[in-house]
Amino acid sequence: MKNRWKTKSLLAALTLAVVASLAPVTTPQASAEEIYTGHPLRWTVKVGAYWGIRVNYTQLMPLGSVYRNTATAACKNWMAVKQAYCVISDYSTSNVDMVQASTAFWTDHKVPSNVVAWEVSTDSAGHQIFTAAEAATTTGRVAYAAIYFAPTTNKTVAASATYQTNVIMHEIGHVYGMGHTTANTDLMWGGGITAIMALSSADQAVMASFYK
Repeated sequence: MKNRWKTKSLLAALTLAVVASLAPVTTPQASAEEIYTGHPLRWTVKVGAYWGIRVNYTQLMPLGSVYRNTATAACKNWMAVKQAYCVISDYSTSNVDMVQASTAFWTDHKVPSNVVAWEVSTDSAGHQIFTAAEAATTTGRVAYAAIYFAPTTNKTVAASATYQTNVIMHEIGHVYGMGHTTANTDLMWGGGITAIMALSSADQAVMASFYK
């Protein structure tokens, strides 16, 4: 599974790097809300004046994942953010793919058991970023991302479309390079799942500082 993602990541990165080169790209800036402090990661693909992602969830459908039902709402909510552009796409044109991870994948990467989802970026040179050490040696320019959901869906999340939307939106925040905040009023709060389905003023300020 890891090799399959790495193959698509590289192809997507090479393709999207060409697209990104057609428009000016922001310079990475430091922020307290980095995913990996001191190693900024920035989405590089633009759609017109916006930083655009094309999200695919079809790989969740055979597994009956609840997240497929709320992906569209999560993407739509991100469209309210000034700098962002988010649409649901098919697998062949997507640059953000959602998938339910296998138990082996979760174990191999030592993901904590209480984590319900995990975003993995791929930079413009095709390097996947799993750790701070890897973030320090990449281009810092993200061209593809995968959002992995835990092998076993949390029961509380499974029963709530609001929580599912929050999880997806939070992971999309990571796609854009946003790390965790300490305020439970933020979409990017690192303390757990909430009913928040919009970016707070603090979240929006981070996006504005990242993408000018």
